[in-house]
Amino acid sequence: FTNLSADYNFSKALSASFNYRFINKRLVDGYYQVRQRVYLDVAYKYKHKDFAVTLRTRIQDQMIDALNPEKKYPSSWYWRNKLLFKYNLKEFDPYIYTEIFCPLNGPDAMIINNVRLAAGCDYSITKKHTLNFYYLINKEVNVSNPVTTFITGIEYTYSF
Repeated sequence: FTNLSADYNFSKALSASFNYRFINKRLVDGYYQVRQRVYLDVAYKYKHKDFAVTLRTRIQDQMIDALNPEKKYPSSWYWRNKLLFKYNLKEFDPYIYTEIFCPLNGPDAMIINNVRLAAGCDYSITKKHTLNFYYLINKEVNVSNPVTTFITGIEYTYSF
């Protein structure tokens, strides 16, 4: 996926961002499904010495196959809330978080249908270069035939 965002810090504790994500997801049948997502985040961070707690709320709209009129799906709106605990150890910042997904439209509106649990570590190579290693469990809930996905990941960030 490709992500583009604009961030604004109201203070050291309160921030907001507007984001656009372009996703080209490969399905089991080999077909690639184009998804476009726009979302607005508002986050509050409480920091005490080397320990930080962040609560982030997100309103998200995702359009699937919006460019293909034959396979266009209805837009799906979600309200996502994430609680993150992070500890600073100079170059290493281990963290854990949980996140819940709540649809805002459709027949199951306002019923939590997805939960994420994750643990990871940010490693600062330099002030501008960071690696993030993580393990994530994504579990569908309150749906028929729920799926649990286990994901390991590595991310690289370059900060301007």
